[in-house]
Amino acid sequence: MSNVSEKEFLGVLEETKDFICDKYGVDRKNLEILIVWQVKCIQNRKAVVVVKNTKNNFIYDYFIECTYNGDTRECYMDFYRK
Repeated sequence: MSNVSEKEFLGVLEETKDFICDKYGVDRKNLEILIVWQVKCIQNRKAVVVVKNTKNNFIYDYFIECTYNGDTRECYMDFYRK
């Protein structure tokens, strides 16, 4: 079993910006991750985040669920549209 630190998990959450950049063609430096909900259970972590465009003060219409499986050291992202 492997344990990921909070700092490492937050780094994984930053990758959600890539999805928004690819989908909407915006600059990554104008994006901010907002954590709606987060939990850690034993070696696993899960978070629900949204992405905000700080330049236009706009929140994109996706909830992104990020799950880190500490047993397999894999991260999964599921995207839900509001």
